[in-house]
Amino acid sequence: MSKEVETWLVDIFDVLVKGDISPRQYLDTAGEAFGKYRKQVYANGFSGKETITAAEIANFLEAALDVLAKTIDANKRPDGMYHSYNILTLTDGGLNVSPMFLMLEGQTAVMGSGKLTPQEALDLTLAMENSDLWNPLLKQFFLYPVKTLHTFMERNIIPSELAAKSPLITRLLAERHEGFVLRDETGEIRFHHTIEQSSDVENRLAAVNASPQDADIIRDIYEQVFAHKQFTGRSGIMYKFEGIGCIFWHQNSKFMLGLQEMANQAFETDDKNATALKDAYYRLQQGFGFCHDAKTWGAFPLEPHSHTPLGMPAQQPGMTGQAKEDILTRLAELGVTVDGGVLSFDTAMLRKQEFLPQPSVFKYYDVNGKAAELAIPANSLAFTICQVPVVYTLADENAVLVNSEKKALDLETSRAIFSRNGSVKKIEVLVNM
Repeated sequence: MSKEVETWLVDIFDVLVKGDISPRQYLDTAGEAFGKYRKQVYANGFSGKETITAAEIANFLEAALDVLAKTIDANKRPDGMYHSYNILTLTDGGLNVSPMFLMLEGQTAVMGSGKLTPQEALDLTLAMENSDLWNPLLKQFFLYPVKTLHTFMERNIIPSELAAKSPLITRLLAERHEGFVLRDETGEIRFHHTIEQSSDVENRLAAVNASPQDADIIRDIYEQVFAHKQFTGRSGIMYKFEGIGCIFWHQNSKFMLGLQEMANQAFETDDKNATALKDAYYRLQQGFGFCHDAKTWGAFPLEPHSHTPLGMPAQQPGMTGQAKEDILTRLAELGVTVDGGVLSFDTAMLRKQEFLPQPSVFKYYDVNGKAAELAIPANSLAFTICQVPVVYTLADENAVLVNSEKKALDLETSRAIFSRNGSVKKIEVLVNM
């Protein structure tokens, strides 16, 4: 790798493994490492190559994973869910970190992080179903809990308990000072209407010769009243387009993918929570459009949609990001896996109710792009992999048949399927369920 990247990696590794520095020192030291790298590359480009061992890379990744795991643990909320975003405030020689409000994004991120155990994944899901994120009508999660916005006259009110903490506000009100704070006709204390941003606050503080202590109290009150640091755009002020009370379906599909991965992991390790995770996955799946009727969904149920605003039908149909995760989860439900280039089928997530009770005809397009039909027996289901038909049939054994002959799916056969060379006409999977 380049000498500059090697230097950066060593510097960041030193930060990761230091356990005796303050959070501010940690942040500053890491920032200096990035700054040194950026300054060198922008000014002089890359100067050459440096050799680094695989063990050094592994040590770096292990140290990073350890810090990430601690970060995730530090963001666990008392209710069992996780903070999604935090607000960083730098102070003299220190810093403060304060969490923002509950969001689905943090739960999605931690579910797919690989950090949770199956038990923790199940506990998180159950906590979410009993939280303000839950939409009881559609049986899925809001992007953010529903909230009621303040009216115009309910804004810019300094609570009396906050005002009482500020000797400066008390004095200005007593003196009937103009231009900073005032008491309106209803008795509410407000910032003057000419204060439009933080620079206006600073100008007023300078004008009244506020002491450093008084100034800090005023700044804190100003932030508590207006919460500018927590402003998230449309998500906090609009009722549509991924705003208040919206379900953002791509985010929900991401969560479902992470939950499904946890269920698969539980089955692979014979974890006691495997069945409960599978049940939770399919329970939550009932909230998606293809499981609703048109009246409840408010649109054509089988088509992916961007979002569903509160009390309104699904909006913005089309190939949204949801489609990607839903394709992945459907393949995983069917047990389609590829490991080392070898195709295999693991039906742990499959449900018996998906098998057709009566004989049927499966219509598909073959590897030549021609329409084809395949008769399938009762208690079967069918789909294609690279335009090769795969037929699952309930049986007393688990087995795979390639072109009607029992045969293990090896690397050669898998390559033939992936390349669509036509040598594999049909795959049959016998499922003992």
